Amino acid sequence: MTLTPTKAHDQFMPVLAEVAHSIRRYGHPDVELLYTDNVRGDKNMYECVFPSLKEKVKPVVPPSSLEPLSIPNDWQTTLLSTTFQINSRLNALMDELRHISESQNLNIAMDMEWSVDKTTGIYGRVAIVSISFEKSIYVIQVCNHFQMFYILRLISN
Repeated sequence: MTLTPTKAHDQFMPVLAEVAHSIRRYGHPDVELLYTDNVRGDKNMYECVFPSLKEKVKPVVPPSSLEPLSIPNDWQTTLLSTTFQINSRLNALMDELRHISESQNLNIAMDMEWSVDKTTGIYGRVAIVSISFEKSIYVIQVCNHFQMFYILRLISN
């Protein structure tokens, strides 16, 4: 599970530094991979905490030779915008999770998006929650902005 409280990571860098020490103390290999949505902004901080991230790096400079990220054809995207839809699908999902044995891996991804006024730094309310489980992506519309609803409709089609 990865939880990120804000875009500014300096408040938890000391904790990550302790993680790096614990990894070595207990004989685990150094960190080789780290996910971030702000590579340019986070790169130096993470490399200071985890120097192993500097090893064997192959930079990708736009235009990239990498294929664009896309949702696989066998995955389903579902927009949940009403209280009934959200409650029904999440209750069904919880029922499915109850049948997973302790020996099975459980892979779930979750993300939240909200608006931020870049001039004032004031955060808006959570607008979208997305949950990915098995081969389904559930996009949950939390606020009722027409423009956002329209964008989500385009994504789900």
